[in-house]
Amino acid sequence: MVVIGIFSCGMLSFTVRQSTTAYFFIYNVGDPSLIASFFQKLAKTIGGAGAALVLGFAGYQANQVQSAQALDAIHGVLTLVPIGIMVILVVLTKIYPLDKSAHDQLVKDLTPSA
Repeated sequence: MVVIGIFSCGMLSFTVRQSTTAYFFIYNVGDPSLIASFFQKLAKTIGGAGAALVLGFAGYQANQVQSAQALDAIHGVLTLVPIGIMVILVVLTKIYPLDKSAHDQLVKDLTPSA
């Protein structure tokens, strides 16, 4: 289940990033790879620090037998949190305004004019 959630989140973020990158090129808002790289690194830092913070508060001790509270925190961080994030991403995907007319406008905007 976790693998499915991670795969889906990754695919969704890749899709949204491609749309954003295309608009950066059209409107010359700077180097999209620099901006995307910064936010990817920021998200990884916040995610890693958040997981470590939760485990620290739950009483995780490295290289030791874990308490029930620490095991529950590990379970929550590795399963419940990704499921919650996935639900949020599905809702955001449903309200993302990408219907036929929006797609046609994107294609029109991305097509070089002669």
